[in-house]
Amino acid sequence: MSNLVHVLDDTSYVELLDAMASDLKVVNAARVSYKKKSLEMTPRDVKLIDFLMREGHGSPFEHCVFQFEVKAPLFTVRQWQRHRIASYNEQSGRWTEFEPEFYSPDEKYRQWNEKSYQEYLDRLAAGEPKERARMVLGTGIYTSFWFTVNARSLMNFISLRSGETAQSAIQEYSKALEHHFRVMMPVTWAAFDRNNRKAP
Repeated sequence: MSNLVHVLDDTSYVELLDAMASDLKVVNAARVSYKKKSLEMTPRDVKLIDFLMREGHGSPFEHCVFQFEVKAPLFTVRQWQRHRIASYNEQSGRWTEFEPEFYSPDEKYRQWNEKSYQEYLDRLAAGEPKERARMVLGTGIYTSFWFTVNARSLMNFISLRSGETAQSAIQEYSKALEHHFRVMMPVTWAAFDRNNRKAP
């Protein structure tokens, strides 16, 4: 199964770079209180995860960590970074030149994005520093960033950003994150889904 999921178009994606995450890790983080350890998942362990989720015992889920690379339009990234219980490193428009990649839901947006990008190139050609020239670009420009997050905070993100009141673009990214979460931690994901999709 691919670690890369395209989201809004062929440019945008969520890619799982690395993970220290499993259902067994949650179980063993919970059982350390009793100096016990499971070597493989059992039906009893599945019940334990459901109990932890249902009763709001969230700290064992924090020992599972996901690292993603994300390419998204700037307007989505700014919403995303409201979730502060995570680590971020983003492409710098001060040090790098933006590529002509935009989220353009229709022809009018495409034309506007192309015009603003040409203005950006003209300013760079005239010797304006990147950090100033970038100010003419709209929030549809794509940027990329790393997002490192524990499973508890990831569930909170999914819960909030998959809801009907979330902006449609970030809902699509949330679904891509949830795909990776479900693959890596199927028992935990099922308990999350059964318990009203609320982070413990």
